[in-house]
Amino acid sequence: MRHTAAFRHSRILADIRRRGEVRARDLCRDLGVTAMTVWRDLRRLEEQGLLRMVRGGATSGNRGGEEHFEDKESGGAAAKAALARLAARRFIREGDTIGLEGGSTVAAILAHLPLRRVSIVTNSLPVALRARATRPALPVKLLGGWLSEVSGNTCGKEALREAGRQKLDTLFLSATGWEWARGPVDPNPLEIEVKRALAARADRVVFLLDSGKFSIS
Repeated sequence: MRHTAAFRHSRILADIRRRGEVRARDLCRDLGVTAMTVWRDLRRLEEQGLLRMVRGGATSGNRGGEEHFEDKESGGAAAKAALARLAARRFIREGDTIGLEGGSTVAAILAHLPLRRVSIVTNSLPVALRARATRPALPVKLLGGWLSEVSGNTCGKEALREAGRQKLDTLFLSATGWEWARGPVDPNPLEIEVKRALAARADRVVFLLDSGKFSIS
């Protein structure tokens, strides 16, 4: 079976999270690709700061890869709350269908939504559960697919297929960081694909990023 680059990158990062390192020869065997393909994947992930290449393979990068949803929530709570409050006031109206991806800043919007007449589409199990707890009258569509053991977001072919069927007034996105040369940066390529699929179905896309997410390099 021929895997996409996004699948390979996600698998490499998952292996590093579990074991702290990966060996190139093991990746060739497990992914069924050539050594050239593996080293190209590792170089690409190193360029994003997600791992560090070493002799024979790679180890965890300085950024530490993808964080758990609960861990992300603990940082910059005041800035996230302010962004969420402003975004809800400026970009959400009763009757809208909005997309909320799985970032902790995006999840903070839930506290500022109307109590009725707004529909939510999300690929995040934590966001869906919080919506049910705090805004139980609002309809919530949770995209299917494979559930990330770290973020709680769904991804894969099912999530992409369902994302492509949605019609959103506004999609709210966040990211691990923003680099001026490339734009938003995230550690999980499969989740990036779902974000792009949802963005293609939205009339408007709003990024919620505090100043700490921007790189000056």
